[in-house]
Formats: sequence, structure tokens, C-alpha cells
Amino acid sequence: MATLGLIVFWQLASQNIHGLFVKKSAVLFLFSTMLTETLFRGPFMDAYCTTAWAFIFVANSQKVLTMAIASLMIVAATPKLPLVWQKLAGAIVITSLTAFAIGPLIGKGMAPVMAAIAHLAPQGEWCTLPYGPNVLIPAYLTFLEPVLACLAGATLIWDRLSPSRGLRFAQFTVLILAIKNQLVTPLVYAVLAKMPFLSALTSDGQFALEAVALALLTGIAWEWSTARRP
Repeated sequence: MATLGLIVFWQLASQNIHGLFVKKSAVLFLFSTMLTETLFRGPFMDAYCTTAWAFIFVANSQKVLTMAIASLMIVAATPKLPLVWQKLAGAIVITSLTAFAIGPLIGKGMAPVMAAIAHLAPQGEWCTLPYGPNVLIPAYLTFLEPVLACLAGATLIWDRLSPSRGLRFAQFTVLILAIKNQLVTPLVYAVLAKMPFLSALTSDGQFALEAVALALLTGIAWEWSTARRP
């Protein structure tokens, strides 16, 4: 779902980006890793709560490298996927290559490095519920990462979405949900989790609501900032 979302996003965004293939891939890479909090916020909060800074960031580099290669494949493949079924097939192929070939190869290549720093692995986590200001403040401040990515996404594709204002907001929201992997994940989690359905849906669904709020508020902010005033 996330790969399909990125393919659709890039089909729209690429019309506003000119330059070399590497530059285009870098733009998609930054957008995808920042929106999903993979580039900085995710590893930062994990390291902050475990104090295992070196291990966490080195371990996260495997995922970052995998997403970089996925970005290259998406930028290269998207122009050749004009139809919906082709986008879906392309998303399945890219996801399969990423999950079952590229990711494991990168992990295997970094295995000696991870073994060398194994002694730096987290031994526990001091961030416990209920979170206090010492956890919430850095968590809120670092949320700037996905906010900036979402705003950048709006600048690239907003004028390519539906001319109908309501539908435009809906399209942008669905796209952000898909890329953040929150479009169907809460429902799948609720079905598979070993807890009551509504409890599980609420537990994971809060992240989907967060993504909805992010998309809608970004859209409102973008329209307000670009509106012509007398």
C-alpha cells in the first residue's frame, strides 16, 4: 500500500520536478523517509528512550538504504505505469524486491558492523507511561519532520489533484494515509490482534487519525498560504 501510494504521488509530483534522475530520486527519498519518520524522528526517539544512540542510528541505516533503493526503482518505473493495474503490479514487484531481496542483502552486508556494535544494543527503555514533559517535548518537536514532508508533498501535487475542493482534500488525505501505511493497517491489526476488536482498532487507529489530521491541516495551511488576497 505504501509503495502504491508513492507511485501515485510520484506520478503527480514528477511533473513539477525537473533535473537529473538522481535529483528526482533524492526528492522522493527525502519525502518518503521524512513523512514516515524514518530518517530522523523514529530512530531519534528510540535512541532517546534507550540511550543506545550509536546502535539505533546504525541499525536504522539499513532501513534508510533500503528506502533509498526503493525510491530509485519507483522513479524509474512510474513513467512506465500509466494504468491503475500497472501501478498495482509495479507496487507488488517493487515491494517484493525490497522486502525479500534488497533488504536482506543490505542486512547481510551490514551484519559484521552490527555484530561489532552489538555491545551497544539497548538494554532497556526508560520512557514509560504516562509520559511526562521530558518525553513529550522532544516527541512533539521532532514531529516537525513529517510536517515538513507533508507540506513539501502538498507543494508538489496540490495543483495536480481534483479541482473540487472536497475531493482534493480527500485525495491528499488518502494518499498520505497510504504512504504512512495507515490506510488499512488499523483494521488488519484489529482483526489479528489478541484483544477485543474495538480496543485493538483504537490502539492502532490513533496513528491513522494522526495522519488524517496531518493531511487535512497541511491542506488547509497550504490553501490559506497560497490564497490570493485583495
